Amino acid sequence: MSNSDKITSQIANINPQPIGIFTLPKDKHTKYKELIYKVFNSAPESYKTIHKHEPYCVHLCNKRDRNVFRDFKELKDLEEDIKKIVLEYIHFLGYKCEQVMVNSAWMNNASKNADLKYHYHINSYISGNYFVNFNKELHPPLNFRNDRATCIAPSLQAICLEKSKLTMYNDHFITIPSYEGQILLWRSHVSHGFHKINEADDRFTLSFNTVPTQITDGNYAFSIV
Repeated sequence: MSNSDKITSQIANINPQPIGIFTLPKDKHTKYKELIYKVFNSAPESYKTIHKHEPYCVHLCNKRDRNVFRDFKELKDLEEDIKKIVLEYIHFLGYKCEQVMVNSAWMNNASKNADLKYHYHINSYISGNYFVNFNKELHPPLNFRNDRATCIAPSLQAICLEKSKLTMYNDHFITIPSYEGQILLWRSHVSHGFHKINEADDRFTLSFNTVPTQITDGNYAFSIV
């Protein structure tokens, strides 16, 4: 068969899910890591929470009336860096935004045997996770649920899954390789978590949610003051 007789093909990927990956300079990360541990270890016990469904993880400021950046002003520089990268992420995606606020932020210290139930955030536009203390050999990375895979999206008609050939189209979870000092960003409606059991203590992250302080089309606007 000649080349002119062959059927050509290609796969076009539409509606991609953008995950932002930002890496802090080593010196800056070292500074923030020291500050974060100092805050966590000296914070009032009333600020800490252990959820029944996550008994192996201690959260700091994971309550509606708490925010680590509002409650601990020594983390102001980190908050400003987070705002900058969120704006960079939004602009890269092609959207208008002049300023964002971190409307919630909390710390997570996961011990051995911890997992993170899959969930999404309804109170924000962009969410993120800062890997403060992370050993990629022992601590599980963050996974994102593939909402278009069969059996995840119930409205899809099902074709039997070829388990020996997992692809970006049929795998139920997409894993982003994670490293200490990285900050991942994603659109807040995306379900995320990790189901691989944590193999060591002190998987330490700082999570946050952000919203634009103003949404406008030029004529009408919604503002947060």
